[in-house]
Amino acid sequence: MKKLLAELKERRPIYQAVQPSAPVLPDTATVEWPSDVDYISECINNEGIRFKDAGNLGICQCVGDCFRNECHNAIGEVYCTPANCKLDGNCSNFPREAQSLRLFQTRHAGLGVYTTQRLEAGDIVGEYCGVLHGYEGQRKGQPSVKKKENSGYTMLLNHRASDGKFVYIEPAKQGSYMRFLNHSCSPNAEFAEMQYRTHVRVVVVMLEPADAGAEVTVSYGKSVWFPCYCDKCFRRQLRQQKRE
Repeated sequence: MKKLLAELKERRPIYQAVQPSAPVLPDTATVEWPSDVDYISECINNEGIRFKDAGNLGICQCVGDCFRNECHNAIGEVYCTPANCKLDGNCSNFPREAQSLRLFQTRHAGLGVYTTQRLEAGDIVGEYCGVLHGYEGQRKGQPSVKKKENSGYTMLLNHRASDGKFVYIEPAKQGSYMRFLNHSCSPNAEFAEMQYRTHVRVVVVMLEPADAGAEVTVSYGKSVWFPCYCDKCFRRQLRQQKRE
């Protein structure tokens, strides 16, 4: 990543947000947003969940862009906002969704997300959105209380709420493009939990560049709860089937 960021700084010293563009895949592959999922660009917090204040870390002094290996916000897992960024959040460390993202029908993994324009390493390309829920978890003497885990679309946060409750994101009925990212054993992006003051967000950060037409993928961890259909695993499954 460090080498990729150094190369990016030479090519793009000043941040440029990815703009909308026409689909680059065939019309038969690109699909419309599903009618059973409401699109949202930030989490719905009906429960008024708050997190412990991370404190005022000051304003970053970045020039041109907030590169992840240089910006003290990014290094400290803090996302940029107009309040804590010299660039007023006009940088790659601001949790905005890339306007080049589109849904498409993959060959063997259902819906996926691809980009119509090049995405660069280190850029935040979206927030994993849904409905925030808090819960107390398992209590001693209450074995019937089920432990929440990452499953389906549900994502459990590492940060606890200020009242001590566990917090998870539920994007089953409301979500962003990040909801449709497929798992890959060789992903080009990753989830990152970042905080600014009392707000915690799960964003998706590019690990490497992705050219126009490329699928954006992440890793859901080593112990995934579903069969992996990334290209690498799918080819391995085909080889096994042929041997059988």
